[in-house]
This record gives sequence, structure tokens and C-alpha cells, in this order.
Amino acid sequence: MELVTTATSTDIARTEPRTAVMPVGSFEPQGDHLPLATDRLIATALAYPLVRSSWAG
Repeated sequence: MELVTTATSTDIARTEPRTAVMPVGSFEPQGDHLPLATDRLIATALAYPLVRSSWAG
């Protein structure tokens, strides 16, 4: 499993992935105490362990 942000073209060619998981979230104010990308950060935090635990390659 490679993250798109850290994978190289060699990594992608070697693993021949058939599935992509793209966590998405809004970029909006959540209050003064949270970052604008809170929804995206939560989606990524949830998706990463799920993909990692089910990765067969």
C-alpha cells in the first residue's frame, strides 16, 4: 500500500493497484480552535487504518 503523496511511479508500476481510496472532506471553518481541513483530516485518519488492515497486496 502506498499513499499517493509518497508513492513514486515505480511504486505504482510495481504494485499494479486496482483500487484507490480517496478520503474527502470539506475545507471549512469548524471554529477558532480547529483547522480548516478538520473534515479531511478525520476522513484520512479513518480511511488509512481501514485500507491498511484490508490491503491484500
